[in-house]
Amino acid sequence: MAESPSVSPGEDDETQADAEMAAYVKRRQARHASGKKEDLSDISGFPDDISPSPALTQREFISKRLAKMSDYERKEVLDFDQIFYSPPSRISRPAQGNGSIYNHGYDDERGDYLVVPGDHLCYRYEVVGILGKGSFGQVVQCRDHKTGGSVAIKIIRNKKRFHTQALVEVKILQQLVEWDPEDRHYMVRMTDHFYFRGHLCIVTEMLSINLYELIKANQFSGFSTVLIRRFTAQMLSSLQLMRSHRIVHCDLKPEVRMRPFKRNT
Repeated sequence: MAESPSVSPGEDDETQADAEMAAYVKRRQARHASGKKEDLSDISGFPDDISPSPALTQREFISKRLAKMSDYERKEVLDFDQIFYSPPSRISRPAQGNGSIYNHGYDDERGDYLVVPGDHLCYRYEVVGILGKGSFGQVVQCRDHKTGGSVAIKIIRNKKRFHTQALVEVKILQQLVEWDPEDRHYMVRMTDHFYFRGHLCIVTEMLSINLYELIKANQFSGFSTVLIRRFTAQMLSSLQLMRSHRIVHCDLKPEVRMRPFKRNT
């Protein structure tokens, strides 16, 4: 009789942790089905991929959309050779309370980009909604119409001092990908960065619910040792990589988001 393949303790822990997360989601879904009001979108609603969009040439796009474009967009689009996404109709942005117009109407008085669902970034990314805000700017969920996947994009405030700091972040994120090419240390993966309408934008993989919200959703009752061990091992692995390259993480907190418990392939 052939021997079954051996499973390492680490792989066994990952299997148990995935099973626990799956069971947890099913329990929440069952409570929801029984009539209890719960928002499950943060756990069970991780966005599915879409079909990639065929690219339009600059000439094709202008010939089709010229009448719907603002004067600013007619100049802006000349910087793009390929167009993967553009809103089907003109985007209306909220007016500023003092009646002033900042950055051709794309920013508020703080220099934050006026995010509108359905808008585009770089004629490629479709804005779905805001994931978070901070002093640096905002993070939005987007669909990448070139690849069909979902991404998170950090839109830095349109202020020079924030851009200077964000460029340091871009450099570190680039190095982390180079230092961990096989993605063994659970670091967030930056896939692109660009300037758009005066804003530095940093594109990363889309992550799932953050650890604090997961604990809160579990009514602060805690999790099994197996699941805690998996979270801890991933964080320590990330810190080990940074330490080996003399990078200090100064902002560890439970609001950090996690990858989906069944990671997209």
